Amino acid sequence: MNTLEGFAMCVPDCFKASVAQHNFQPGDTLYDTPEAYRVWHTALQHIGFCVQVDSAVRGRDGNVR
Repeated sequence: MNTLEGFAMCVPDCFKASVAQHNFQPGDTLYDTPEAYRVWHTALQHIGFCVQVDSAVRGRDGNVR
C-alpha cells in the first residue's frame, strides 16, 4: 500500500485529495500503522491508535474534530 510521507499517521493514497483540499469527511479514519489496512483480525494486532473525523469544516481556515 502506498502512503503519503511526512505525516505522523499512516495516510493512504486514497486520502490524497482530502489532504490537498483540506476536505476530510465525518467518518474518515486514519491509523498509526499501514498494517491497519490489511486483513482486519491481523490488523488489530498492530494498531496502537486511530483518529476518526467527527466533524469537519472544509478549507484552509476550517477545522477537523
